[in-house]
Formats: sequence, structure tokens, C-alpha cells
Amino acid sequence: MAVANCTIELSWKEFNVNLEMVKAAIAAIGGEEFCGSSADTCLKVHFNEDPGQSVKDAVAAYWDGVLVDGAEATGYESAADIAAVAATKKASGKAKLLALGLTEEEVNALLG
Repeated sequence: MAVANCTIELSWKEFNVNLEMVKAAIAAIGGEEFCGSSADTCLKVHFNEDPGQSVKDAVAAYWDGVLVDGAEATGYESAADIAAVAATKKASGKAKLLALGLTEEEVNALLG
């Protein structure tokens, strides 16, 4: 990332966002002056040079338009939640295979 000479700080949303989608959208708005983003206490948008007030306003308007039901919003699932869903699906699949007449050994071989 080039050294940023101008940074815009945007307040965090109350929901998770896909930062790669946001970065791509902001890059389209900021043009060649956009040099990346970072995230710590807020979302920071970096520019090589001051992009001008119209670009700053457009970035702020875009961020304000990112809504909980928008494409950029993402749900958060912990590793434990993901593992629980996988275990439930595996148990369901096992029960279905057993109901189809496969033996326990065959099912275990298929599911690992």
C-alpha cells in the first residue's frame, strides 16, 4: 500500500460487512487516488492525495447506504456454530443413509 496522504474515517456499522466488497466499491468511487483501507476502531479509507470533497462525500454517502439487508452485509457465525451445523448435517445424512438400507460400516466409510 502506498503512503496515504489523506484518510477518511468512517464509523463502524452495527452489523458485519464484507470489507472486500466495500473496498471494491470505494476503489471505484475513489479512482486512482484510492490506495487502500484499514480497520481498527473505525473503517479508514486511504488516498494518495486529497481526492476532493466530491469524492469524500461520495464515499461517505456510499457507506451511509450500506444497510443491514444490503449486499455488503454479512452474518457472523462462530467456529462453534459452523461445527454444530456440520455435525447436525452429518447426523442427518447418516440417518438417511441407514434408512436406505446401508450398513453402519458402509455409512461410516462414506462419511468418514
